[in-house]
Amino acid sequence: MQNKWLNYWLNTKDRSMPRLVQLLFLLIAFHFAVAGSAHAQEDSVNIKNRRLEFFAGPMIDFNPIQGNFFSNAGIATGVIYKNTFSVSIYANTLTWNVKKRLIFPNMYTLRQEQVGTDLGYSIIDRKRFCVHTGFRAGVSRLRWEQDEGPDTYATLMWFIRPQAGIDYKLNRYVRIGAMGGYSFSGDMDLFGLSQGDMDGFSASLYLKAGLFNHIKK
Repeated sequence: MQNKWLNYWLNTKDRSMPRLVQLLFLLIAFHFAVAGSAHAQEDSVNIKNRRLEFFAGPMIDFNPIQGNFFSNAGIATGVIYKNTFSVSIYANTLTWNVKKRLIFPNMYTLRQEQVGTDLGYSIIDRKRFCVHTGFRAGVSRLRWEQDEGPDTYATLMWFIRPQAGIDYKLNRYVRIGAMGGYSFSGDMDLFGLSQGDMDGFSASLYLKAGLFNHIKK
């Protein structure tokens, strides 16, 4: 059963958003419903004592492929515990049109979907900003799709990225931020793409919308 699922995920040419992205949208709606209910029931004095802060929003990643940077767009949702520990899950897809003539005369387009988790720890938390460190881990599906034909060549690749970042607090409900680090990928070989081609510095830009605690200092 597991091999059947992996083969489907690797070889399907369905270009719609992955099911996980749809699930993340549902989680985002749930998080905002919970946050809205809490906001309606609690006054500003109690808001700052909330142990869990929910957030969700869009993100853009800049990842290395053979020494060049390409962007992935997606969404993320997660929680922050006691203003310190954070965990989120995300899903994104390659937005660039990367083409290569793998088998003459056929032209192929590179597709990539990525899912993973970000774990963070806040080392500085102030009224207008917070600085955090942590790491990212996940799995990526890479595949070459023939532009005018049925051929698809695909592989799965795991990756991990130690990272650090900063969030700027626009208000109690919205934050913008950036984080970056060095990505390490697992062993893979896909028509000219190998492990070393996916390693390197990468960065993320994101927006978080939710109900956050108020920090006075």
